[in-house]
This record gives sequence, structure tokens and C-alpha cells, in this order.
Amino acid sequence: MAYKIKPDYEAVGGPKKYHKSRRLTGFRIEKTPPIQFRRVKSEWYQRLSQQLRAARHQRGLSQTTLARSIGSTQATISRFEHGQINLTIDLIDRYLAAVGKTMTTTLIDQR
Repeated sequence: MAYKIKPDYEAVGGPKKYHKSRRLTGFRIEKTPPIQFRRVKSEWYQRLSQQLRAARHQRGLSQTTLARSIGSTQATISRFEHGQINLTIDLIDRYLAAVGKTMTTTLIDQR
């Protein structure tokens, strides 16, 4: 659970609806709800994340090392590999370069 610090103010002078100035009286701590991540639904995207994870393991790279080399965070790599988020094409391209792989795509009509 994450927490957020919020300032408490007190209105100064005049009736309530005409308050124009406030005085800081202290701070309060509020709980913020955890971030909800939705699972990626696309089957090919899940296969891609599994294949990239396997390639990372083959190269002996940790998530942290990979993240630093591609300019990302370990949390982002973990969420991608577990199908919780989608990466941009640019980040996927850097991921591929870091693990020494290339990717080709073929578009096929479904008619």
C-alpha cells in the first residue's frame, strides 16, 4: 500500500464562502490504492514476452542489468515478462538488441 502526504489548510478571515487566503496547519497521510495492472490479452504478445524472457536467461542477464542497458526499470521488464503491460516498439527493439536477437514480422490477410 502506498501513502501520500497531503497538506492541511485552514481558511483565514471572513465568512466561509469569502475565504481568500489559507494558512498551512499541518500535514496528513493518506493511503493510496495500489496500481492495478491488466493482463495482456493478445496471444502473440504473450508468446513474444515469453521468448524474450527465455533469450534474456540464455544471455545470463538479470532484469536489472537488462533494464539499465536499455534505459528502463527492472519493474517494467518484470511487468512485461509477466504479461501485465505492453512495451513500445522502440523498447522491444532495444530489448532485442540487448539479448542479441532480431525480430521479423509477416502480415497475412485473414480473408
